[in-house]
Amino acid sequence: MNELRGQLVDSDTGRLVVARLEIARTLWEQSVGLMGRRGLHEDDGLLILRCNSIHTCFVKFKIDAVFLDAELRVVRVCPNLAPWRIAGPICGAKSTLELPAGTVRQKQITVGQRLLLKPSVAPTDRLP
Repeated sequence: MNELRGQLVDSDTGRLVVARLEIARTLWEQSVGLMGRRGLHEDDGLLILRCNSIHTCFVKFKIDAVFLDAELRVVRVCPNLAPWRIAGPICGAKSTLELPAGTVRQKQITVGQRLLLKPSVAPTDRLP
């Protein structure tokens, strides 16, 4: 996957919410999503841009889905989505964050919470 990488933090507290974030930008990356994977590590997440509904068909594990508006404010949480389920469409959602099941509870992600994207800089990237 040719994804960007970064982190998500709570904009109010600075608390880390997702340590290793993949960002699905292309139609192919968005279509494949988590299909074919065996799971997500505890601090991993997949942010699917331009997405207000998801399905877990062909996903082999439960996930938490967090629907975000254009400012990365949480508009809906759907914890513990089992395989072969559909969530959405969610009014006002512009992207969907897919997390390991239990993350919403553990990280206390709530409706109204605003997240902040911190892009990662790969060690091979050169800064001007």
